Amino acid sequence: MKVLITVPHAEVAGGVANYYRIFRKHGSKRFEFIIIGNQGRERSLCRTLIRFLTDIRCFIKTIISNPYDLIILNPSLDPKSLVRDGMHLFLAKLFGKKVVVFFRGWHTKWEPLIFDKLGWFFRFCFFKANAMITLAVEFKKKLENIGYSKPIFLETTIVDDDAFSDFRRKKYKLSPERFDSGIHILFLSRIQREKGIYETIKAFQVLKRRHPTVSLSIAGDGKELDRVIQYIDRSHIESIEILGYIDGREKTEAFQKADIYLFPTYYGEGMPNSVLEAMAYGLPVITRPVGGIKDFFEDGKMGCLSNSLSPKVIASNIERLIVNPNLVNKIGKYNHEYAKQHFGSSQVIQRIELICELVFKGKKDEAGA
Repeated sequence: MKVLITVPHAEVAGGVANYYRIFRKHGSKRFEFIIIGNQGRERSLCRTLIRFLTDIRCFIKTIISNPYDLIILNPSLDPKSLVRDGMHLFLAKLFGKKVVVFFRGWHTKWEPLIFDKLGWFFRFCFFKANAMITLAVEFKKKLENIGYSKPIFLETTIVDDDAFSDFRRKKYKLSPERFDSGIHILFLSRIQREKGIYETIKAFQVLKRRHPTVSLSIAGDGKELDRVIQYIDRSHIESIEILGYIDGREKTEAFQKADIYLFPTYYGEGMPNSVLEAMAYGLPVITRPVGGIKDFFEDGKMGCLSNSLSPKVIASNIERLIVNPNLVNKIGKYNHEYAKQHFGSSQVIQRIELICELVFKGKKDEAGA
């Protein structure tokens, strides 16, 4: 069986690009990849249209000249992605290919437009897929509710197996005062408002008043980064380190340095890679019940899962960990083992291979579909 997967350009930061960088590194030769979408440089409508038409031409040429048995598309639930991937799906079916649609991000604000006003387009294009993959039970149920009756598989994002060999759990003296003297918080994400960056900074301000020695690292790049730096400067907040975009060894070091991972996102997440990576490195996680996070996250056992965006509430959740180093160590160990069993690249790729085999053979997965 030979599978073609559509992927973003390597220069485009984000969870999908990161997922397939890891997938390519550890996956088998049966998987091949084709880049679609912008390269991070297109800004004008004209350039975007040219890129779209170029992608279509390359896609047609690729599936005609290669004997692919299955194609995996990777849209998010937003109008731009659905038009692009809807066209690719239509063309793939036109040439007799089996198709799996793997929904990545899921923007609930677009549901009324896509499922109601443009429901005819969604059904016409996407109901042709032989199967779908989602990152959350909630998304699966919504697809079933609008009438999609073919298999829908539940999956996760991915953690590079190498991260588990890099894991180094810190040992703390069990006095809260000693632990508090070196506590370090990490926020790692694309820097935009909806990812909870300002809530993170404001919560850190609240925490800093009660625990002056705590520190925060902000890692990532994005359209909001310059304004974030200006906000920190205007507010005269100390002990915040701006790392910018990091990868490889720098990313490993950031996770190893941290004691707690904070990610109060309200973005249209599927299942954030950074949460899974933080768990792999043995960090307690403080986040919100968005996307697939709420399907597996055990509040209290993995950290804290809270709907609140209040900086005071977020600071209080961090403080519960700061004053209890035994709990931090216990959560860290549990998170590391859980991530290793469920999110490691070996396990994820094996599950994707099984899904491809089941779809290719026309069978349903008793466990996941």
